[in-house]
Amino acid sequence: TGGDWIEGGGEPTGCGKMLARRIEEMKDTLFGLFYVMTEGVVWDNTPAMRRKFFFIMAIDYFQVQRILTATRYGWTEETTNVVQSTDIVYLCTTLASQVIPRYSLFFIASLLVLGTLADTFYAAHLFKTGSIDKMWPLKVLRLLVAGMVTTAFSSIIKWLLI
Repeated sequence: TGGDWIEGGGEPTGCGKMLARRIEEMKDTLFGLFYVMTEGVVWDNTPAMRRKFFFIMAIDYFQVQRILTATRYGWTEETTNVVQSTDIVYLCTTLASQVIPRYSLFFIASLLVLGTLADTFYAAHLFKTGSIDKMWPLKVLRLLVAGMVTTAFSSIIKWLLI
């Protein structure tokens, strides 16, 4: 058959070659996309950049700490409440949830996720076709991914799934 492997571990034939070629194209596209996303990023070691990095790491730490000290993992309600009060993002999103209707938050979170996915596919398409002269999709993608993963991940999950 056209897509079978030759007995004895030989080379793929027919559909197998086409599949292997597609997999290699996808690997090259993803590697190129991630390389271009980080290209031009200057990692200067100024005091301001160190403070920014520390602040981002603190945000991540407090979010993970809040999630790990949930009552479902055996922590008391009092401990959970104290730890929740240290997470800046949780406090901001809790206040926003009290003011903004739930369906609006779901809509915003859905738009962020769908926009990030659409931008990812668009940037991958641009890279695959060799149109890397358009850098704005990559800058937007870098901003969306950094913002959603670093600061708003648990809030977006909460708005979408809970």
